[in-house]
Amino acid sequence: MLRNLRFLFLLLFGFPVAGHAADGLGLRVLTYNIHHGEGTDGRLDIQRVARVLLDLAPDVVALQEVDRKTARIDGEDHLEQLASVTGWQAAFGEAMPFQGGHYGNAILSRFPLTELETHALPFRQGQEPRCALVATVTPDNGLPPFRVVSTHLSHDVEEVRIEQASEIAALLERKADLPVILAGDFNARPRSATMQVFQSNRWVDQVAPKSVIDYVLTREADPWERRELFISEDRVTSDHRPVLVDLVWKGKRQPRMNAGGFPGALVVLGDGIDPDEPELGRQLRELLKDTGVRRRFPGEITLAELERSRTLLEQGGSVVGSTGLLRLLTGVDFSVNDDGVLVVQGRRARGMGGGGSVTGGDSREIVLSADKPVDLTALRRAAVEGNRDPFPSDPAATPEVPKGTLVLVGGARVPKDVLDSFFAAAGETDARIGIIPISSPHPVKGTHWMEREARSRGVEEVVVLEGRTPGEVDAPESLAFLQRATGIWFGGGRQWRFVDAYENTEAAGALHGVLQRGGVIGGTSAGASIQGEYMARGNPLGSKEIMADGYERGLGYLPGVAVDQHFTERNRFADLASLVDTYPQLLGVGIDESTALIVRGGVGKVAGKGGVHFYDRRQPVPEGGPDHETVSAGGAYDLVKRAVVRRPE
Repeated sequence: MLRNLRFLFLLLFGFPVAGHAADGLGLRVLTYNIHHGEGTDGRLDIQRVARVLLDLAPDVVALQEVDRKTARIDGEDHLEQLASVTGWQAAFGEAMPFQGGHYGNAILSRFPLTELETHALPFRQGQEPRCALVATVTPDNGLPPFRVVSTHLSHDVEEVRIEQASEIAALLERKADLPVILAGDFNARPRSATMQVFQSNRWVDQVAPKSVIDYVLTREADPWERRELFISEDRVTSDHRPVLVDLVWKGKRQPRMNAGGFPGALVVLGDGIDPDEPELGRQLRELLKDTGVRRRFPGEITLAELERSRTLLEQGGSVVGSTGLLRLLTGVDFSVNDDGVLVVQGRRARGMGGGGSVTGGDSREIVLSADKPVDLTALRRAAVEGNRDPFPSDPAATPEVPKGTLVLVGGARVPKDVLDSFFAAAGETDARIGIIPISSPHPVKGTHWMEREARSRGVEEVVVLEGRTPGEVDAPESLAFLQRATGIWFGGGRQWRFVDAYENTEAAGALHGVLQRGGVIGGTSAGASIQGEYMARGNPLGSKEIMADGYERGLGYLPGVAVDQHFTERNRFADLASLVDTYPQLLGVGIDESTALIVRGGVGKVAGKGGVHFYDRRQPVPEGGPDHETVSAGGAYDLVKRAVVRRPE
């Protein structure tokens, strides 16, 4: 029945990179007049524009002077090319037909775009028509939905610019139900009569005092604050410079889905599927029992419809909807065949009753079935990786710890001599210990074992940091403690949970600060793997695979290294060999249970009961010989030189 379900991952947008301030949520807004891709050097190069966008890493972009299929750009579609290279969603507002194609404004966004409107602005006969493009942005990271407007005002007559500004101000006054960000090339100086129109309507210039003619405006009533302003020195790619404003939302946070998922079930039925077919009907009834259900067919989806569906799913209800609704809720574009059924719940997408395939951005096919789901967050993270510098870097970073100490334990019981080393590096009774247990799916019950250990050694300040989202880990009280901590302990579990919570947060920087002050960071099992630059076994759906697209970056306390654990006990030798065969620039480190690698500078000392196994593919593997070096407790290994420096006696 379900012969060929296809799930097409178009990478319309990636994980938001908006910063998480301790007291707000960040949004990077860029305005850029790209001069139809022609630089001041006379070269037409839209890929150069794309590189500028990727380097600046905005969340939302307002573009002006965008050509689509015009003769002067040889019939190419510049917006389509920018969207393809960046992986972001795109919207276009045509100001006028031009040279057999279209000319106007555009918006690019890492977040879904809905409710697109293009409004023609007043102009005189013989003048170039202008427009304002309006889109609703629906973030999933705690920011509320908001509108963004990209516009380009007249360049030659002030009276016309005033009329255009007044038209935009009146238009947005009628759209006061959501916050608004207005950006573009206004062709008007800050003290001009044109800008006085916006000032009199209580708009705030977020580029001041460096404004020239390109602006990012917000309304006084909307609680945005500017964190940073960056005006690029690039004067070649276009005749305008990119203007980037880093805003912080100080208002109420929206409920945030758990790392990209929702507790309810969203079901998409292929057009040829009969919900009353006995076997499928039984499965659907089982899935949807005792939940509210909404049916949404393909077509335009309003913001209100989107929010009603989101609320129902967050409350654990189920929605039978379209692929369009699914795209807006997850950031992934799905294509379901007539005879296919797709079920998305939490982070997982799976086929029902039969199976099918998923085609990723790299054209690989992955079987999609009830017993082989895919992780949506991992797919979106993989999309972002495609727009970043290659990882891991080649050559790899030097594996050393210039300041402080790392203690990496391979799981199971942590030996006393290893604990002695950890607490000595933290300051003994004067230590201030932070425990991060969140790689386990469940909150700590009772007293964490490391807290009991610390108390038994006379340590008075011990804090269990249980934040599981970027907003929680960046809470002021948590950051204040991290800034004075002398020791951090990462618990065991699944290492990807550390990444979901700490990546791109202020807390992540504060953890590095512990080492910079000469402190110690330790961890066992997942808490060891997370310390490497490359994170082994990051797949959220299971720990069997040592490499997982989208979850390869660790917290990077030990650069140039991939760390695996439970090594001999779970016979992981071939797994780590495959990793360093794929990335020979990395140093592979496999740690046995109840064994630790204690790193200071560029040397790692082995402690505990087992061994640590080092894989160096910069050296040829001897035929018939071992493909790694093993150092037992009491020995040491130079991570920089990749050589054993001491064998145990």
